[in-house]
Amino acid sequence: MSSIFSMWEAVAQAPVSFGHLSIGAAIGACLGASTVYVGVLYYVTPKEHRHGWSRDDPAVIRRRALAVSAVTVLSPLGLAAISAPDVLGKTVLEHMGLSVFSSLSHALKASLIPLGLNVALFLGPLIQRYLDGDDDDGSLSSISSPYFDWLFLRNIVVAPVTEEIVFRGWMVPVLTPIVGSGGLLCVTAPLVFGIAHLHHAIEGVPLPVVLAQFGYTSVFGGITTYLFAATGHTAGPILCHAFSNFMGFPPFNEISGHAQWVTPTAPVFFPGTLHYLLLRNYAFDCWSVLVSSVVRSAVQF
Repeated sequence: MSSIFSMWEAVAQAPVSFGHLSIGAAIGACLGASTVYVGVLYYVTPKEHRHGWSRDDPAVIRRRALAVSAVTVLSPLGLAAISAPDVLGKTVLEHMGLSVFSSLSHALKASLIPLGLNVALFLGPLIQRYLDGDDDDGSLSSISSPYFDWLFLRNIVVAPVTEEIVFRGWMVPVLTPIVGSGGLLCVTAPLVFGIAHLHHAIEGVPLPVVLAQFGYTSVFGGITTYLFAATGHTAGPILCHAFSNFMGFPPFNEISGHAQWVTPTAPVFFPGTLHYLLLRNYAFDCWSVLVSSVVRSAVQF
């Protein structure tokens, strides 16, 4: 028991770094973490029930939620195991973006700004829903069934929290010393996240749909990787992940079928990513200027 407490104490207090890892070791560590995360989903499902069952069944969701939650709780210990002591480094929890916010400004910058930027990506679908006025669109927000509570728990709570901690908080610190914290990181790190979704083919999901999920999750992973690198915290990526799961994949195919949507939604539906790219640096820069101005005024007062 004392050794376990010592390990957690090291995770929370000992400064470490990951620059000693080779490219192969870093990639292997990321793929290993992804394999463990996905593997437990099937390990906790009895073999006799792996065929003919639904991943949306409450019993399946409960088993899997507990399994990935356990993996996530133990993930800092795994990251500590492959780290090296470094007096100039950060603790494992700081590397993973799980540290306590240093200030209210940091809390808002790490959460509200990323969420606001993510909303910009969904301006088209949001306006579309408003103009359509039909709540029964098949998305998570319109589900009304015995499965809803468990679907909500999985999609809006468990998946965003556990996936962002493992696929961003665990992997970004490992890959950053090798690829840097810029665009290459936002391209390479999300590929592991996309690959982790290929297992849906085992569950009977058609291959074209699985490949589409791989592309979509890889792109989304690039966005949350950028937010994690920009804020140094998992709060923003988790909120964005939860919001994106709530909204679902943008229904591009429905625009042409509703003439009243074309004019107001076209300017924000397809260029949503462009809006995001244009606003992201501006939002963080404006926040820094605003905080500096408030602090300066308070000091002068």
